[in-house]
Amino acid sequence: MADVPRHADFLRLALPAARWMASFVTVIVLTVLIDVLVAGFSRRCLTAILGSVAGTVVTCLSAWGLTILLKLDGGDLPYVVPLLSQSTMRVDTRSLYIGVMFLANSGALMDLSMDISVSMEEVHRHKPDISRRALMKSGLLVGRSVLGTMTTTLMLAYSGNYLSMLMYFAGQGTPLMDISNLKYVASQLLNTLVGSFGLAAATPLTALIATGMYLQKPKPAELRAG
Repeated sequence: MADVPRHADFLRLALPAARWMASFVTVIVLTVLIDVLVAGFSRRCLTAILGSVAGTVVTCLSAWGLTILLKLDGGDLPYVVPLLSQSTMRVDTRSLYIGVMFLANSGALMDLSMDISVSMEEVHRHKPDISRRALMKSGLLVGRSVLGTMTTTLMLAYSGNYLSMLMYFAGQGTPLMDISNLKYVASQLLNTLVGSFGLAAATPLTALIATGMYLQKPKPAELRAG
């Protein structure tokens, strides 16, 4: 009998994950379409797609785990209250919040992955005999620079939406600790944190995938060494 609650808890956590899979599939489809339109059917396109998908997976898992850990229910999403009160729709707001979270961060992942893929292709084109380590390092350097600015972009974009709300609480003399514990503020901080996790994971993964894509054939020196 002791296993029944555990099984029930597992289902309670796992079933909502299936509900936001539609958002995950949507992100994958959009990633493929946009990258193909930008780079065509090429290795740089495939590299960017794989890197973006890898980052999206990390974003999904981070959003799911941290939302449950922080006990956020998605009630702060715009128009959720009118949606639930004035319609007959039954909406799992937490699953909706998770889906919105990584859907909103997918654009930054596509941008980062494409930047790394294109830059590494150019490096390999101008220096075909470059070693795997040097090419990988070049991709990581580009990714690190883009990662810093892209994380700041996410933070400013999310905080800008709630600037008037922060000014309201500041005008009321609300302590900073109380402001940071508000669900509205916590959800925006989580958006930035989850997006940063996805970008941080996509950087080395895209660089690793690009290294394998652009250096598929062994170099003569490696053949002699073998």
